[in-house]
Amino acid sequence: MKTYTSKPVGIKETNFEKTSKIPIKIIEAPIKAKPHWIKMQLPQSQRFNEIKSILRKNNLHSVCEEASCPNIGECFSQGTATF
Repeated sequence: MKTYTSKPVGIKETNFEKTSKIPIKIIEAPIKAKPHWIKMQLPQSQRFNEIKSILRKNNLHSVCEEASCPNIGECFSQGTATF
């Protein structure tokens, strides 16, 4: 009687083949909102809006914007931007 296996003898399972057979219990965790104190409102000074509109008009993006810098309001309100 011949025995057939799904794999040739001597070949090890690796990566997905090996780990996909491990039973894992997945528990869905509810998404919690960030606390009010961690959220910052951007300063909406006139100078801030001017700098932002200059950047958009010239199709420019500052380092502050790309990095989501929390101090962007201070820089833009003083009329500065880092590239």
